[in-house]
Amino acid sequence: MKKRNKTSVIIFRVSEEEKRILQKKAEIYNLSLSSYVRKVSLETKILSKTDVKIAFELKKIGVNLNQIAKHLNSIPFEENIKNHLNEIEALLDFIKNILSKIL
Repeated sequence: MKKRNKTSVIIFRVSEEEKRILQKKAEIYNLSLSSYVRKVSLETKILSKTDVKIAFELKKIGVNLNQIAKHLNSIPFEENIKNHLNEIEALLDFIKNILSKIL
């Protein structure tokens, strides 16, 4: 990685406990406190509250679809219903794909 000149200073406040935790984590990774905070701040993906809510709702929908698919698989059904089940399973795969990207 190219060495960058670090000329800007950012000051932020933390509690003594938070400072201790940050210092300990930096030590574990053999980084200075500045390097650790910089790395975590710049490279960590943070989920917004909206992302978390969407993921939760998609998970609930996925659970419901799984229950429907399980129920439909447990009873004899006509070919038309089988097609609907295939569509539901495709939707479930789509939702799982979205969840994997969000989380």
